Order: sequence, then structure tokens, then C-alpha cells
Amino acid sequence: MKRSLLLTFSVAIISLELLSQVNGSQQLGSWYMYVGRNQIADKWSIQTDVHLRTYKVASDFQQLLLAPGVNYHLNDGSRASLGYAFMYTESYLKDARMTTASENRFWQAYLMNNQVGRVRFTHRYMLEERWIKPSLGKEIYKTRVRYLVQLAIPINSAEIKPKTLFFSVIDDIMLHIEKNPFDQNRLFVGLGYQVSKSLTLQAGYYNQAFNNFYYDRLHLIVFFNPDLRKKE
Repeated sequence: MKRSLLLTFSVAIISLELLSQVNGSQQLGSWYMYVGRNQIADKWSIQTDVHLRTYKVASDFQQLLLAPGVNYHLNDGSRASLGYAFMYTESYLKDARMTTASENRFWQAYLMNNQVGRVRFTHRYMLEERWIKPSLGKEIYKTRVRYLVQLAIPINSAEIKPKTLFFSVIDDIMLHIEKNPFDQNRLFVGLGYQVSKSLTLQAGYYNQAFNNFYYDRLHLIVFFNPDLRKKE
């Protein structure tokens, strides 16, 4: 019995080690995000997301995501959005075994904010229609649903406003509408600083967990939300 357990454990460890050599898990990488929301009318804004992900900190390209969209603001605390996204991915192996994948997707989302005491909550519900084309194989289609929740707690102020440092926790779970639904879960823990009404920075640790492996990432986010409405 002991030998059987030891053998099973050894096989699991070796399998994880071999997997990490293939997909680049078990090492620290980086994830940079730019999120822009430009107000163009009282009820409308344009959204621009750019994500750059690397297998190592600031090196070894993994993924690029571009996601423009349009937002309709229902009120000060909620908005409905839709848009398009393109994603390009390279495998960890960059030799003759390197593979790539490209993805085109449409997405729809609803986002709402609410305040409980000093804690600001953000909830986002998202639906994605994804067409994924690997370099080896046929294009596949998947429908994915996502739920994101963020808790933001001000540190040096009673509320989050310009010149406020805050603690931030974000969790984003993603499920495919199919027999085995779990796709991944993303967890961020870090600090944010609202520089001005239109500029906010966040930095911290990001964990991206799949069924059999995970990625650890240093995460830097820049939120830039200028008001482009004409001043009267």
C-alpha cells in the first residue's frame, strides 16, 4: 500500500514537472493591462482593453489581447457593454515545437457597482462567443460565461477618490457551456492608487488557475478614463 501511494505521488510530481516544462507554469511571469473608457456622451462611452502577458517577468511573450467595445451607462453605478476581441497566443516552447493560436470573439457584459460601508463592490456578468484557431488543428467554437467580483477598500481615506490608496481583491471565474464547464479562475490581490478622477493604477499578484496547472503573474493595470464630451 505504501509503495503504491509513493509510486502514485512520484508519477504525479514528475507529470507536473514535465507539464511545466511544456506550458511554462510553475514560474513567475507578468501581465500588463491597459483599460480605457472614454466618455463621448452622457450615456455612452468607448472602451479599449489591451493585455500583454509574458511567461517570465517582462520577457518571453505569451499572449496579446485587444478588445474594443462600447458602453451604455444605465446610471452612475451600472452599464451594459458589447464589443469584439482578438487574442494571439504563443506556446512556452519557442523552438521547432512552438505552436500558436488566434481567437476572435464577441462579448456582451453588464457591470454594476455598490457600496457597503467603506467597501466598494464591482460585479461584472459576461457572455463570450469564441472562435479559436490553433496552428495545429481545426477552428473550434466555444460559448463562455464569466462572473467577476472586485472588493476595493480605501486605506488613507473614507472613500476612493483622487489621491486614495486602496486594497483590491478581484476574482473572475469562467465557465464554458459544455459537458466539462470549468475553464479557469483568475484571482488578483494587490494595491491600487487613484491618481486623479481619470487615472487609476493597480499592481499586485495574479493567479490564473486551470484544471491541471496554473500561472503566477505580477500584474500591473492602468485605468484611464478621460471625458471626451465637448465642454459647453
